[in-house]
Amino acid sequence: MLKGKHKPYYTPHLDCGDYVIVVNAGKIRVTGKKLDVKFYFTHSGYPGGQKQVILRTQLQKHPDRVLKSAVHGMLPKGRLGRQMFKKLKVYGAPSIRTWRTSRKSWRFSDGNRKILRGCWTPQIAVARVRLFAAAARSPSMKSR
Repeated sequence: MLKGKHKPYYTPHLDCGDYVIVVNAGKIRVTGKKLDVKFYFTHSGYPGGQKQVILRTQLQKHPDRVLKSAVHGMLPKGRLGRQMFKKLKVYGAPSIRTWRTSRKSWRFSDGNRKILRGCWTPQIAVARVRLFAAAARSPSMKSR
């Protein structure tokens, strides 16, 4: 959804995606022994400044970082990927900011456990899409 592959006017070199809001990132469930085996690494920039945290403690302290790092690894590297990543909003618990926007639920194939709630598009983008659709239906555009 961040890349915009679900839209008919998708172009790989343009940012066509929507904003995505994920609420309750702390309820992520993983299979197997990943809670004790998977590590997240950070480095302070100083010699000997590497730190590692297992997934279990990362989910307890910063559940949003787990999902953000997973999505960041799936996006394209470079300027376009950084622009797409800015459209991802992840919250560990429900907040007031997310309920002010119009919401749409997306259900994924792995049952009801994985519901991504809160895919929204800003009002400006919606207005542009409506103008584009109206212009495509007008008779003056069909004659060109």
